[in-house]
Amino acid sequence: MVLYLHGLFPSDFPQQSLIAQRELAQMAASRGFALLVPRGRLGLCDWKPELLNWYCWPSTARTAPLAADIAASWEPLWKALDDKLGAAEPSRKRFVLGYSIGGFFAALLAARGDVPFDAYAIAHAGSVEPCWFDPTRPRPVLLIAAEGDIWQAPLMDLLHLRLLEAGWAHEYKIRQGGHALTAGDIEDALSFFAAHR
Repeated sequence: MVLYLHGLFPSDFPQQSLIAQRELAQMAASRGFALLVPRGRLGLCDWKPELLNWYCWPSTARTAPLAADIAASWEPLWKALDDKLGAAEPSRKRFVLGYSIGGFFAALLAARGDVPFDAYAIAHAGSVEPCWFDPTRPRPVLLIAAEGDIWQAPLMDLLHLRLLEAGWAHEYKIRQGGHALTAGDIEDALSFFAAHR
C-alpha cells in the first residue's frame, strides 16, 4: 500500500492536483499497489499569508509537533483500504511517497519515527530542521531531486547528507529538469517500493 503526500495546492483549485493523483493511482494500480491519498490541512503553510488557504503538511519546526496526530488520523483510511483488499495481513507493507511539501512531511515522518513506514520515497523536498535520523532504526529511503530545481535541489543534498551521517542506506537519484513530480519519478518510486515488498 502506498500513501501519497501531495504538494501544495489552493483550496479553491484542487483540479490540477486531482489530475496528477489520478495518473499516480493508475500507475500504482498497474504495478499492483493500492493507493491512499489523504488531503493536507489548511493553515499549516504560515510563512506567507497567501498560503494559509492552501492544503499543506507539517514542514517547519513550528508545525512538526502535529505530525503524529495527522498520521494517526489516517488510521480509518488504512482500515477502509484493508477492508476493501480483504482482511489485514501482517505482511502487507506500507510505503509513503511525498512530493514537494509532502516530501518534507515524509522526511519528518521518517526522522521522527512516530508512524513507521516500510520505505520512503521523498521527491523534490528536504528535511524539516532541526532534523536527526536515529541510526538504530534505519528505513529504506529513495531521494529524487532535479538539477533545475533551484530551491529544493540544495535541500535534497542536505537531506542526503543527514541520512549519510545517520548511517541510513538510501538511494539518491538526480534527474534533469525542474520541480515537478514526473511519470519517471513515480516509476522510480514504485520500483523502489517493489524492491522492498
